[in-house]
Amino acid sequence: KDELILSSINSKTSRLLNNDIIINDIEIIRNLYNSIGFDQASIVTSTEYFSDDKINLIYNINEGPQSKLAYINFNGNKSFTNKFLQSLITSKSNNFYNIFTSGSNLNEALFISDINKLSSFYKDKGFFDIKVSYSINKISFSKYNLTFNVKEGERFKINTIRYSYSDPELKFKKIEDDFLKLVNKNNNFFDYALIQEHLNELNSSLKDNGFVNSIFSYNFEGFDSGNILTFSQAKLNPYYINTINIYGNSITKDKTIRSKILLQPGDYFNKYLYENSKQTLSGQSAQTGAQLSAATVSVLAGKGS
Repeated sequence: KDELILSSINSKTSRLLNNDIIINDIEIIRNLYNSIGFDQASIVTSTEYFSDDKINLIYNINEGPQSKLAYINFNGNKSFTNKFLQSLITSKSNNFYNIFTSGSNLNEALFISDINKLSSFYKDKGFFDIKVSYSINKISFSKYNLTFNVKEGERFKINTIRYSYSDPELKFKKIEDDFLKLVNKNNNFFDYALIQEHLNELNSSLKDNGFVNSIFSYNFEGFDSGNILTFSQAKLNPYYINTINIYGNSITKDKTIRSKILLQPGDYFNKYLYENSKQTLSGQSAQTGAQLSAATVSVLAGKGS
């Protein structure tokens, strides 16, 4: 729409004509079209006199055809199937398996986002050396194949599990034993989801037993003797939350976001719950194509405030 383009460019009415700004505007318009698959759009400008001291600036746009993804391939993945990896990404193809959709537009920003999703998934499963890239192959005038090249690397295992309690009288033996069974069932592979769930249980048990000023965190390190997963209890600073401010949410309501946050005003500030809340919100953002930065969720904590 004209309104979208006019609000995006820097040239404005009642301002002096500036060739540098026009050149930059052309690039802005081209990027707008690229973002929705019109990678062959061309933009040229012309002017016409309106009066002795005013001109009309005209952007002539030839949109061209909208490019689509015909197929999405994965190369080098051994541990997970193409179909499963396809379910993790946002890009969609328009092949005979997917005849009821028009396929994704040719959008580099979307492909980079998909690389980040794939990399994060592999790292969560213990593939810390994962490398993912993509390549585009044109197969017709406006149809392309997208290939994600995956170098999985080694999948790390948990050789030893240790616990460090700051309170000598505290020990969650059953929770420890249940976690060990889950790790063994998973062939001892590192799995962030299992670890996160175990942390949830440990920290919930701390709270249930009245230890509101301490928290469990984990550390995973490799040694010559093997990889060691350590869960450590640490004392928290006696800060409590005064306010929780949310910025930048133009689509999702505050009430919806707050329902995903595990901390409330008046609670002791708990770094684990804070990080867990950010991760939950990041997952919700990924479903809508939004991005969550570290500063998006701002917790103002102060001793006695």
